[in-house]
Amino acid sequence: MPFTTTATGTIGVTIDWTFATNDIDIYLTRGTNLCSIDQFNNDECQFLGRTTGVSTKPETLSVSNLTAGPYTLYIVNWGSTDDSVGYQITLTSLPGAAASSMPSTSVGGIKAALSAGSSRSVDRH
Repeated sequence: MPFTTTATGTIGVTIDWTFATNDIDIYLTRGTNLCSIDQFNNDECQFLGRTTGVSTKPETLSVSNLTAGPYTLYIVNWGSTDDSVGYQITLTSLPGAAASSMPSTSVGGIKAALSAGSSRSVDRH
């Protein structure tokens, strides 16, 4: 999901989903040039931050000292069940005042990485 920040600061992402049995992870990249499935699977994307391992609900990611500009959020469901996810992206600008936030949004039926509203399958290695 591409988005743009308006100031330098910390990007925070919080996601929650329906089925606790699914392992959901978050990945953040700079810009809106999407990683291909092969790049993603081969860990060739330039991730600014990511959550991996067994998920706890909700999953959170925080990346500090990022400049204003475009970013892409990837939400990956490594589980065996299609799921729905809600997410919130916030920007806390320096020196700590909230500069902007995006309201929580629901995206239904994910099974892998989502970007620009479309779902793509990702094989986990």
